[in-house]
Amino acid sequence: MHSEYALLANVIVATEGATFHDLPHFVGGIVPGDGLFTTWSYRAGAGRAEAFLLNPQPLPAHTAQEWGVVAEVVPNGKALSRARELAELYLKAPEVTRRNTRIHFIQPLKERIVREVGYGLSLEGASAAHLVKSMEAKGEPVARKKKICMNNAKTSSRQRKDGANGRTDLSIKNSLQIWRPAFTRTCCQEPHRANHHRCSDGDRGAPLN
Repeated sequence: MHSEYALLANVIVATEGATFHDLPHFVGGIVPGDGLFTTWSYRAGAGRAEAFLLNPQPLPAHTAQEWGVVAEVVPNGKALSRARELAELYLKAPEVTRRNTRIHFIQPLKERIVREVGYGLSLEGASAAHLVKSMEAKGEPVARKKKICMNNAKTSSRQRKDGANGRTDLSIKNSLQIWRPAFTRTCCQEPHRANHHRCSDGDRGAPLN
């Protein structure tokens, strides 16, 4: 669930028993529009990403490695130690080199996230709202679909506030806010192009080391 967070890393180390899957979205009746398709299609290719998101079966770590998503597969219990070994190796490079290399590597994916995820979230919200209505019409308990209800509330409801500037429709902003924290920890430390995502100081994450 939410493996797109892991796929924002430059190097992914997985154990032999690790698996990837996406049960809450398509199989559960919701469009996987919150960045999963963007990150998986970037790492593995569009065809493989579509097959993965449409199939509820777990994807083994070795298959993810064959797809180019996972860099190394290590014995169970050894992933953290191997990741630390790699981190120590990378830290030998000058800080400016590390930071600028990260910027160069992640820039294409960042541009796709900014271009695709906002619309993807609106599609996800619409499908979640329809699913909840369908469940209510059938008399099925909606409480067990907590994720659906939360996404529906965030992406589909309209929140309005009165102020000196009048009323502001926050429905689209709420949709974008769901994804923003997932990538601002990296992108907000880096220079932005003129037409690229800009963030406020409150969105800045921890410095990249």
